[in-house]
Amino acid sequence: MKHIITYALIGLIVLIFAGCANPMHSAWAYKPLHNAKSAAFEPAPKKLNYREFDTVNALAVAEADMHRDGYVMIGYVNMLSPQPQFIGRGGAKKWGNSVGASHALHTFGRGHYLATYWAKPKNMPLGAFYVDDVPEEARNALQNAFDNTSGVLVEIVISDSPAFYAGIRPGDLLIAIDHQKITSSANMDVALQARKGQTVTLTVWSMFDGSPRNLEVELN
Repeated sequence: MKHIITYALIGLIVLIFAGCANPMHSAWAYKPLHNAKSAAFEPAPKKLNYREFDTVNALAVAEADMHRDGYVMIGYVNMLSPQPQFIGRGGAKKWGNSVGASHALHTFGRGHYLATYWAKPKNMPLGAFYVDDVPEEARNALQNAFDNTSGVLVEIVISDSPAFYAGIRPGDLLIAIDHQKITSSANMDVALQARKGQTVTLTVWSMFDGSPRNLEVELN
């Protein structure tokens, strides 16, 4: 009986050690935000651009630069790990390659691991990346104030872009183009591609600005 218990304990220890040593043991912790392998994003380069930071603040500064350069966060991992350095250096690169990222940025220390993964969208004549995921409170406010629940949410604005110079900001809602309602990000994509190089009127609204504003924007 003692031998059975001893072997069982040894087997349990081996399983625990194997789980901790595997750099992908916390794979469930990856949180996808966008599909970088879709046609909406540029193909990932052969070599992942990998950068490591000493602090979370330094990572945040690098992320802000990524946004301004037109990159979108496609997913992240935020977890506690018993072997942060091994998982950080090996796992971050492995994850980045598997999800189609062009860049992986991360920081780790004292068992805490934080990594963000990035890719660049194609065809951005406005110089802004927008999504359909408009917060419910914003849709309710739109309906109450303007009888309009459609629109897309601006997630990033690229520096020195038409959106940047027009004063469009992350968090703004784009609700119409040339006075036609924007019903989805796909609908917005089609409208912008058809007007490349032209000047358009964008109706933009923020919950903090009161009335919508009409902006003249010269597209790339």
